[in-house]
Amino acid sequence: DEFADFAPNVVTIDPGKLNAIGANVTLQASRNIFIKDRISLATAGAGVTVLAGGASATGGGIVLEDQGATRPGGIFTNGGSVVLRGSSVTGPGVIRTAGGAVDIQTTGDLNYTSAIDSGGGAVNLASTSGAVNGAHVSAGPGTIGVSAAAGIHGGRYATSGTATFATTEGDI
Repeated sequence: DEFADFAPNVVTIDPGKLNAIGANVTLQASRNIFIKDRISLATAGAGVTVLAGGASATGGGIVLEDQGATRPGGIFTNGGSVVLRGSSVTGPGVIRTAGGAVDIQTTGDLNYTSAIDSGGGAVNLASTSGAVNGAHVSAGPGTIGVSAAAGIHGGRYATSGTATFATTEGDI
């Protein structure tokens, strides 16, 4: 329940234990966070917040791994939100929220190129000092907002709602 409860080393958490909580889950690390096995929260509305790099969420990256059928990765919720904060977010693990919002913000480039399927929830992708590269978003009727300091490059964005794209220095 407290960031200071753990020693400054590697901690492994069983994703099944996270699901058993039956409520919102926050994972925070002073450095990087590697999600090696799928986090799947079955409780309706339970969401996941991942903060890499300490309380400021600026000094570490988040990697959503996926090792195929034997060890699928990513984050799945049943209408709960997914919030990711760090210097970077990468990896092949899928994010699927069944109506929950997805909010990803990085301080560097956001190079997450795997699928984000919000099932109607709002999707916001932002890089405060880098670019958003190759995102693949399906938001159904949900809104999509993408903002970056250094441009928005490639990717696919699908919504029957509103999509907005903004950059301060780069191309779209």
